[in-house]
Amino acid sequence: EHLLFPVLHSLPENIKSINITMGYPLKETTLYGLLIDYIEIHQNFTLNHQKKSFYYKDVIKILKHPEIWEISKNSAQQIITDIQENNRVYIKSQYFTDFNSELFNLIFFPVTNSEQPVKLLLTNILNILFLIFSKSEKKSVKKIENEYIYQVYVEIKKLRDIIETNSHRVDFSYNISVKLLKQILSAIRIPFTGEHSDGLQIMGLMETRNLDFENVII
Repeated sequence: EHLLFPVLHSLPENIKSINITMGYPLKETTLYGLLIDYIEIHQNFTLNHQKKSFYYKDVIKILKHPEIWEISKNSAQQIITDIQENNRVYIKSQYFTDFNSELFNLIFFPVTNSEQPVKLLLTNILNILFLIFSKSEKKSVKKIENEYIYQVYVEIKKLRDIIETNSHRVDFSYNISVKLLKQILSAIRIPFTGEHSDGLQIMGLMETRNLDFENVII
């Protein structure tokens, strides 16, 4: 299963129809890395609460992430160049508003400064996922990647609803909620299911049991 996306990116362009039948762990995707980076950049912001700023290494790391770089390359490069040329170490959230980017305004808005940091953290993640989903290319591989964006969106929205519904009975602190979010993300598996009668079939070894294809490529 770890080879799924290397295989997808290596397929010839003449293959238009792809069907995947396997479970795929979110932890193996670039999206998981982005969400963990986003969570940690705000945890580090809290640690730097006296400076009320983001540390430059955290900023550059998240800007260079493939999911962000793909849809905001020019603005991301501009920020990185400015940080390096002007030796910026701690960067305030207001700095990013000058770039007129909805995505950057979501990523670098200090959620821990709000009255409901947990709700804002989860809401911002949902909005970030929506932006990535809406701006992604319509290629076959991206359609498959959009499937796990959708699955993560559903799970995080479910968590936000649970916290909101039970907030009067349980004190969901920011740290506890972040730990819970990380556990949920690490446990998500995307249940890819394909239409067996159409296109190239790609599946894990466990999914090949009792199948009788005329041609099998390993």
